Amino acid sequence: MKKFIYPFLAFFVVLYLLFSYNEATKDDQGKVLSYSTTAEEKVLTPEELNQQYEEAIQGVANVMTALTAPVDSKSAISERLSAIKQLEETILEQKVPAQYQNLHLKLISLLADLQNPLVIQNSSSSPDYQIDFNTVKEGIDNLKTEYPWLSTH
Repeated sequence: MKKFIYPFLAFFVVLYLLFSYNEATKDDQGKVLSYSTTAEEKVLTPEELNQQYEEAIQGVANVMTALTAPVDSKSAISERLSAIKQLEETILEQKVPAQYQNLHLKLISLLADLQNPLVIQNSSSSPDYQIDFNTVKEGIDNLKTEYPWLSTH
């Protein structure tokens, strides 16, 4: 009989620890906090999150616009691919407010549209430097129309 009690007791102790940890990760209003929240990391209000996101994405949109300029050498393609990689990291590390999730996905898609022809030309033995970025430019312009704060800086 004792053989069966110990595993059940251990199971309930583990369950108790899990539930008490889960309760400790909730704020005073019952919202679950991020598991990555540390004592030093400030929890942002929705307004602060929106402002932080908008500032970061304004910079991203401006750099993406600049990256649609024509390229003239293989080294320029490599430099541009490096810049795109940094932009991708910047975009992906952002905390995205709910109302900007579609914008975020569109930016990632446009970044892929910007990157793909460069990757193809970079791997080519005889690259064609006449890469057409008009669809990316149009996509960025459409986003700036849809989200006017993108073009304020």
